[in-house]
Amino acid sequence: MRKRTALTLILGLLLGIAGVAYIKQPPTLSSRKAPLLMPSRQPSGKHLAMFKLEITTEESIPESGTDVVHLVGRVAINQELSAGGTYAWSLPEGVEVVSGSLTDALPTDNLSNVIELHLFVSGFNKETQKLISLQVSGQRGQQVLGGSALIASRPEDTLEATAAEMRQRAEEQLGPSPKFSRRQ
Repeated sequence: MRKRTALTLILGLLLGIAGVAYIKQPPTLSSRKAPLLMPSRQPSGKHLAMFKLEITTEESIPESGTDVVHLVGRVAINQELSAGGTYAWSLPEGVEVVSGSLTDALPTDNLSNVIELHLFVSGFNKETQKLISLQVSGQRGQQVLGGSALIASRPEDTLEATAAEMRQRAEEQLGPSPKFSRRQ
């Protein structure tokens, strides 16, 4: 009987010490091990995307008129393609191609290199908001994957540019929100 009582007290003491240690410093994600029966999680996120794209201009976008604008689409292919990739530019009404190809195949031997796609257009100016997009797609195994990028003729009128101003007006009218107020 005494052995059983002593064993119970010792187990209680050990569990108490382990509980205090856990409360003081809970295990982090890196220190946890996956259960034996469950597969470990695979990393995911934008850094593993098949394509990374951006569109830039070589010069500033003209205020008005039909001046020629040089667009450069930069495409990085981050994974090997099992079938060739393709790209396609989408132009709004009133914008015309001066030089360059709207659709074509991507070179497949440029893994981890940046591919530059040049397009010269006219009618892309700041008179009205116009959006030009670049879509890229490719096949890896049985899956067709893609990506896209966008450039605006009036970036100052996009939601990203006006969001801070909209928030400031809302705070002036309603008062600062504790959840979304700016940290000083």
